[in-house]
Amino acid sequence: MIKKIKFLFHDMEIPYLLNDDQIQTGGACVRMFIFSKGLIEQGHKVGILSFEGANKYVKDNKGLDIIDTYNLNKGLPMLKWLYYRIPNLYNKIRLYKPDVFISKSPGHMLGVSAIICKLLKVKLVYMVTSDIMVDGIWQKKTNLSNRIFHRIGLLFANSIFCQNDYQLKQVNMKYSDKKAFKIINPYLEVNHETAIPNSQNRKYISWIGSFRKPKNLPGLYRIAVENPQYTFKIAGKEGGNIDGNIQMAIEKLKALENVIFTGYLNRKQLPELLSQSIALLNTSFYEGFSNTFLEAFSVGTPVISLFSNPDCILTKNKVGFVVDENKVDKTIKNILQQQQKDVLTTNIKNYVANYHDYKKLSKELANQILVLESSN
Repeated sequence: MIKKIKFLFHDMEIPYLLNDDQIQTGGACVRMFIFSKGLIEQGHKVGILSFEGANKYVKDNKGLDIIDTYNLNKGLPMLKWLYYRIPNLYNKIRLYKPDVFISKSPGHMLGVSAIICKLLKVKLVYMVTSDIMVDGIWQKKTNLSNRIFHRIGLLFANSIFCQNDYQLKQVNMKYSDKKAFKIINPYLEVNHETAIPNSQNRKYISWIGSFRKPKNLPGLYRIAVENPQYTFKIAGKEGGNIDGNIQMAIEKLKALENVIFTGYLNRKQLPELLSQSIALLNTSFYEGFSNTFLEAFSVGTPVISLFSNPDCILTKNKVGFVVDENKVDKTIKNILQQQQKDVLTTNIKNYVANYHDYKKLSKELANQILVLESSN
């Protein structure tokens, strides 16, 4: 009989995802929720550390233990971690008594969690959310305090949970003393029986994301300008770090006749957008493993990416294309020809069903934790 594990995840966004609110949640939040669902279905216990009031806020907890922590807006600047947040987190983790604590938050939260877990003798796993978290780019951009606590977190972490080969390679080079493992992103709504949308119904290029610097809005604008023969549907809204260049790109995009802003779309609305798309365009400078790729694949829609190609899945599995900005038009024409034959769409849909099933990947995560527990 397989031992049942008591997991505790930290995520402030999952309550919004559970309620399917019009509040944008990140891909890491979706990834954490899907793993949680798979673990619960295997009989494991899963708790989510979230904001104060989250338990009452959530309408349906989906079998998760929603654990309130601190008020995000409460506390004196600089001092709130010492007298308010740390004691709160310590008590919540102590009372829940997890076997393993999984944190996706870098910086202060990772460092604090690591110290608490060390004191309580709880295994800590750091879940990497983006390539820049392990290759040094994030550390160069953040402040000294964040860098110190992040380093403490990695020092005390029992394991590091990667989502692609690049992350795993970086972790093995920089933190060779740490146990590290890779599990690709799971996808929840895999339905082998769903009909593949007819190629005649695919009418536009879709783009999904928050309007932040890493998403490369200026690149999206240049592509839309150079390809007026195609309609571009943009789903998302402003995120943090909006600078002048991003704001200018948004305004320029809004002025184009071939661009339509849909606003934020929840998880139930995205399949309709993507099923009528010729392709999903990804302009991001970097990703970890974009969940929008999987959402597109589930309805047979290929991805056109300028930079991101985790584990070379787009090219290796023939489910997408990595191209320069000036070759997007040629790529779209190639996709349209293949979609007429339904060969490309069938191949794409089969890929996500065969490799990203959440039940199989959640079981793999549980097995990794069992190995971690047995190592000491």
